Amino acid sequence: NGQPLVVGATAQALQTGTSPIDSTRLIVGVGNPGGTLTDLERFLNGGELGGLLDFRAGVLDPAMNQLGLVATGITAAVNEQHSLGMDLNGQPGGNFFRPLDAAFTAQASNSGASSITAAISDAGALTGADYRLQFDGVQWTLTNLSSGAAQSGPGPFNVDGLEINVAGAPAAGDTFVIQPTGQNAALFGLALSDPRSIAAASPLRSGSDPANAGSAAISGLAVNDATGLPLGGPVTLTFNPNALGAGQPGFDVAGIAGGPLAYNPLTESGKNFNLGGFEFAVSGAPNAGDTLNIVNNVNGTGDNRNALALAGLQTSNTLLGGTASFQNAYGGMVADIAVQTRQAETGSRTENVLLQQAVASRESVSGVNLDEEAAHLIRYQQAYQAAAQMIAVADQLFQTLLTATRR
Repeated sequence: NGQPLVVGATAQALQTGTSPIDSTRLIVGVGNPGGTLTDLERFLNGGELGGLLDFRAGVLDPAMNQLGLVATGITAAVNEQHSLGMDLNGQPGGNFFRPLDAAFTAQASNSGASSITAAISDAGALTGADYRLQFDGVQWTLTNLSSGAAQSGPGPFNVDGLEINVAGAPAAGDTFVIQPTGQNAALFGLALSDPRSIAAASPLRSGSDPANAGSAAISGLAVNDATGLPLGGPVTLTFNPNALGAGQPGFDVAGIAGGPLAYNPLTESGKNFNLGGFEFAVSGAPNAGDTLNIVNNVNGTGDNRNALALAGLQTSNTLLGGTASFQNAYGGMVADIAVQTRQAETGSRTENVLLQQAVASRESVSGVNLDEEAAHLIRYQQAYQAAAQMIAVADQLFQTLLTATRR
């Protein structure tokens, strides 16, 4: 690229070193007498080294971010759902996977007293991009390194499922790099070690009074907030044709706040309700006084409702703002890599054809044509043989003349 490595008696070594902006990243440059490194990566556009750097920037880094995005999404979604279940010890579910969070590094040359914290607030809103936070002497600017989108202000910043807080007195030029997902694939792992700690059961179960005369029943009971669990006692829903006033049927609720619940069996069978951190549906036609109940699932053996909810996460659109499932996000990453690989193969074949054409063009001007040279050799050989024959004839004539004069 024109960077001199040897000037007179001075030689500079091409070497790798830690990036001054991101301490987790290696850069390629030349060493300076003071021990610093001049970054040359932006100038290395060709050759094997340039190809490796292009691969890292264009394929490897995005793939690691996307794979980390999937790992982060799986961890957050599974841990959240697992916490809503109950294990075989009768305890609420803990973390199934080790929690993952955003990584960030400070530029080595930062001169201020600033510091930041970065945390993932919504894994489903993450984009897989890295960010740069830089202070210009007046305010902070947060830049998405993939899209280039930027926002400025004093902080904190809430963007793409990421919460960034700043503290301390910054100096102009202070820079931080935030990587929400890039390192998370390598950190992905189980937090559980005891199979009995798998919260496969739901902490609640539903039922109906055997004395009920109607056909009402609860279905689809699911916990969406475990804060109020276990329940302090049974929650009962008693059907009352006038629960919300004369001629307005519904259920009177006991054992938890939130009632009465409007329910008209003629038009609302299958209606969904959300009550105190759990949701359910009621279907059928109850008679006046019929009672439905929701109680703590004291013995979760044989109950796999939360395990089914965990399995359902596989196809749920929990990533990229609710537009992609784990499979979609992973498949998209694989497809991107496949496309780039195919493009590289096509480019390689094209460049090889161009090389062959260039070699042929050069050879046509300065190269040797073996057939032509063989023809020349034959012609020269024949000319040599003819000349030798002429010399032989001349010698014979000369000898004849000498013999004649001696007589």
